[in-house]
Amino acid sequence: MLEMITHLMRPASQPYEAGRFVVIPSLFSYQSGTGAQAYIEGGERSFVVSDGGGAIREFISAGGGDDARKHLNAAKAYGLEVSQSGWIFRSGVCPEELTGWVPMIIEQSIAADNRLRRAHARKQAAVHFKERVNEIIRLVPSIKASRGAHATGASLKKHLFDFGLEINGKTLVIDAVVQDANAINSAIVSHLDVSQAHNPNVIQRIVYDDTSPWKTADLALLGVGAPTLPAGSLASQLQRLAA
Repeated sequence: MLEMITHLMRPASQPYEAGRFVVIPSLFSYQSGTGAQAYIEGGERSFVVSDGGGAIREFISAGGGDDARKHLNAAKAYGLEVSQSGWIFRSGVCPEELTGWVPMIIEQSIAADNRLRRAHARKQAAVHFKERVNEIIRLVPSIKASRGAHATGASLKKHLFDFGLEINGKTLVIDAVVQDANAINSAIVSHLDVSQAHNPNVIQRIVYDDTSPWKTADLALLGVGAPTLPAGSLASQLQRLAA
């Protein structure tokens, strides 16, 4: 049985040459199903082991943008480095260490791909939700609205909000927020600063995506910045404000 399994598995794990690299296939895959591999280059006693740009390549292929570096840099906690082009690597590896660093590179490349895809999914969710809120606002014809509006906070800093609506001589600034820690914190900080300016001509609201389950604590936290509204109630609330 050992001989049979060894024969069957050899094509999936047999090292091969590709230019200046010796490539080590693995049995593990990125989310796309593409197999993760380690790339080895160097001399007799010192090698560089990398993922060949596998994680960043997967991210770009999935439609990711230029915000990848902070997610790739998490690999540094495991003694790895990240090149300018996004390759995860370890330099100065001696022959005796190859069996340790090769699986580490593959593991961290797959982990980076997972982080990048989660971040991209959150970003896309935020974009789609803002479009949904924009469509809801457009359903209220009596209100003049614009994408992007500034309001000055107590710190004298000008904050940019997702939407600005002119209602009865006042400006309603709205942020559309999905379940993302950075988005929640940003909305709270901006709205809290503006609310502390006590400008009677500025009304504030934070609209949240009510198609997703929210923790009570997160909604309460959002309310620290400004009154919150579920997106499903936004149209009726706007009509009430405009009346």
